[in-house]
Amino acid sequence: MCPLSRPVEHRPWGGGVPYRNSRQPPTPEKKERKKMLKRKRSYRWQIAKKMPPLQHSIPGEVFTWEKSEVCAWLCKQPELMYILYNSVKDHGDIIYDPETGKWQGVDFDG
Repeated sequence: MCPLSRPVEHRPWGGGVPYRNSRQPPTPEKKERKKMLKRKRSYRWQIAKKMPPLQHSIPGEVFTWEKSEVCAWLCKQPELMYILYNSVKDHGDIIYDPETGKWQGVDFDG
């Protein structure tokens, strides 16, 4: 007998995989557990909500990151630079060399 044609065991909801919309609503315990597992967003991101109106691309010019007023403003915010640095460090993209006291990219050839 082909393993794919074997009989499906009986399930109380009618056998096979139930449709997505037929799932039971989550219990209060599952909802609470999901809330606990969800990572909290750092309060440091809140600074971006205070950004004044700025141009990201200059009308009539070719876009470059260097000319973006939005990117320039974001880069001047210490809170956002802290998040960027920690993200790169925590993902292992940069490493610290205690002998030289410097950080460098893991793929740096120099």
